[in-house]
Amino acid sequence: MQAQLAHILQEEFGHQPGLLLDSLGRIVAANDSAATLLARSKDALEGAPFGVWAPLLDQMDLDVVQTVGGRTRAIVVRAKRIVPALDDPYVPVLLCELPAPEATTLTQAVGLAIVNANNALHGAFRRFTVGRLPRVRVSHDIQSATEELIDFLVKLAGSLEPQLEVTTVGQGTDWVELAFYLDMQGEANVLRWKDDLDRLELPFLGVDGQACRLTFDYPHLCAVVRMPVFQGE
Repeated sequence: MQAQLAHILQEEFGHQPGLLLDSLGRIVAANDSAATLLARSKDALEGAPFGVWAPLLDQMDLDVVQTVGGRTRAIVVRAKRIVPALDDPYVPVLLCELPAPEATTLTQAVGLAIVNANNALHGAFRRFTVGRLPRVRVSHDIQSATEELIDFLVKLAGSLEPQLEVTTVGQGTDWVELAFYLDMQGEANVLRWKDDLDRLELPFLGVDGQACRLTFDYPHLCAVVRMPVFQGE
């Protein structure tokens, strides 16, 4: 059976990412390209619900979180239904990654930044919490900049098992201000924090004359940063 499904996938899609669905919208087979694009193994995909198309709907866009080489990113995948023959029990679905949009949500940028920073720190976070963030969009470089900031704060705090908390402390028409709270385990690095901060090249430092404000209330370290909100359509 699996050999037959693999043959159908090869005939239908070649090396393009593709799935076969049953009449209930469950995945019965996926090729290697689809598994790579969806960041899941073929075994994990098979049997998973994917979706049943309405008669007038032949495609939909999916938000996919993909981890490659230890780094996590969000991509948009378009799934396009190919109308099967009348006697074909399977619905072929072609997948393709769409060009990255100009902006992402603040929640996604901060969430993925924490995941990547934690991976880079080999899972050092004992606990992290993110409060409810405004429903705004930010440019994609905010994610990588936030990763860099978190890494800087962890090294500055000297914590072996840091706890991180992110909350919103202010919002304007074109900016949002977030506070990053981290527990500190030592004070050895505190004296040189300003020189280190000045060397960071973060896109949200210096916005409208603002800078990253660091405060210490041992054992807590807090960084407040103002991030520009994406203004495009």
